[in-house]
Amino acid sequence: MTHWSADRCTGLVGPGCAMAQVAADRLTDAGASFTGADTSTKLKLMGIGVASFGDALATTVGALEVAVINQVARSCAKLVLDDRASTALGGVASAG
Repeated sequence: MTHWSADRCTGLVGPGCAMAQVAADRLTDAGASFTGADTSTKLKLMGIGVASFGDALATTVGALEVAVINQVARSCAKLVLDDRASTALGGVASAG
């Protein structure tokens, strides 16, 4: 799903659309540049809301994971922290 506005395209294809626009601009000498994309994600999978941001998979060396699972509410959350537990690197949450 993609959402368009006057100056922003978000969603699963948003970054690809932004890169395509930059490629088209460069081919026509418009000089645009790609400055990156938002790495957060919000999806609904089989009726369950899921959101993630940053290093949600804890791939950073030394990353610490703190998880909370609530079986009654059918929800879970994970926060990924640096090795000193002082900086949030990413996270993921889901609720059904």
